[in-house]
Amino acid sequence: MILDSFREKFIDKILNKKLNQPNNRFSYNKIQRIGCLVDLESLENIEALKNTVSILGLPKAEVRWLGYTKEPSTNEIDAIKTYSKKDINAFGKIKSDHVQEFINTEFDVLINYFSKDKFPLLVVSGSSNALMKAGFPEVDQRCNDIIINCEPKKTDVFLKELKTYLQVITK
Repeated sequence: MILDSFREKFIDKILNKKLNQPNNRFSYNKIQRIGCLVDLESLENIEALKNTVSILGLPKAEVRWLGYTKEPSTNEIDAIKTYSKKDINAFGKIKSDHVQEFINTEFDVLINYFSKDKFPLLVVSGSSNALMKAGFPEVDQRCNDIIINCEPKKTDVFLKELKTYLQVITK
């Protein structure tokens, strides 16, 4: 318990350093690849979110998913690869290959579909090579370039708003 607290404080310092760096990688090109980082602990209907992503007009093959779970799991949940805080070492480095691969992927947009600051989600989001990031206002605003103010359970509203913003940005 004490080690977890120390670990989180140490990682928080590293995370703050990452989040305070400006994102100079913003792109105005057409969206071709999207990453979705979701909190599977608080998301009520993952299938609704997965189906609604089609609003953005991309083939399913161009949308990659990564889900956070409180407890480690070797299984995928609804075909979403998962990770937990155990996949992050005491220095904030990622131990899982699939999580590191997700972070290294240069998404045109990373959708941060979580509404609470949880350090494992913030570490992955803050480390991501995505060109743009979109999420909710309840999360540390340094994590997102586009902030959409709606309830997390209204996936269709969130994605329609995101589509509108992306259409304006990428023209």
